Amino acid sequence: MAKRVVLKKGDIVSITRDNHKRYIQYVDNDYYQLNGDVICVFKKIYSSIDNPSVEEIIDDTYDLVLHTFLRAGIKYNGWEKIGHFEPKDVCSVHFFVWHDDGARDLLFRSCGIPIDSNWNVWTTVKEVTYEINLPEGICMPGFVYPPRNIEEMVFGILPLVHPKEKEEMIKHHIQLPPIATYKMQMQ
Repeated sequence: MAKRVVLKKGDIVSITRDNHKRYIQYVDNDYYQLNGDVICVFKKIYSSIDNPSVEEIIDDTYDLVLHTFLRAGIKYNGWEKIGHFEPKDVCSVHFFVWHDDGARDLLFRSCGIPIDSNWNVWTTVKEVTYEINLPEGICMPGFVYPPRNIEEMVFGILPLVHPKEKEEMIKHHIQLPPIATYKMQMQ
């Protein structure tokens, strides 16, 4: 029988791929987006044989803030829970989803939402609002990604922002979220 995965906010998990390792921290639940686990990815990339202390890991800054199914990553993808430390506050991070014209027109007209609203925007403590522009500050894509996609994103294999979202963000002079630079750092 499979072992039950018990998680607490603040748990630190390692993800290993191609002889490299990154650490993530479970920081919150997002009750406004499918109750997804909110994780922060630390910037530093380690060799797969490195085993830094929890203190060394948390001294690093966050590179990405994403939603995933953390239990599934641990249970089925071989992620390893390695420790616990009180998480940093991420309540000010805005998550967003962009609506294309067809979906926006259909959905927004039927719900009475202003038609020029391009973005659903929320935080882990604030309900979804419909905005014409993304707010100032840190904005991250607001999808709940499967663990396999998280692995590919944190190691820079899969793009973090959908090409259509990127096009809209550039058009509106919105800063793109940070992208993991795995391939560049490993050369």
